[in-house]
Amino acid sequence: MHVQTADVTAYVTTRQTEKAANATINRELAALKKMFSLALAGERIHRAPKIAMLREDNVRQGFFDREQFGTEAIYRRYAIVDEIMLREAAEKLASAERSQV
Repeated sequence: MHVQTADVTAYVTTRQTEKAANATINRELAALKKMFSLALAGERIHRAPKIAMLREDNVRQGFFDREQFGTEAIYRRYAIVDEIMLREAAEKLASAERSQV
């Protein structure tokens, strides 16, 4: 069986017609890309089709801003109970920011 770029494009069109989200289709395409890259590495195929990823408009909501990091708002909003892990994360973030300056 020979899968060509046109076959992948047709698959994407079909999934979009089925109202699958771009993020869902991208996860499927990522698995397909991985399959082809493994097949190339294992010399099972000689060429892989071009697989273009779709644009995703799924901006995450519910994350905190840098100003909120280490504040009481995080404890209330995310019910973080392990204060030691939070402090370690804050220290790593602060250290990374200092090293960039």
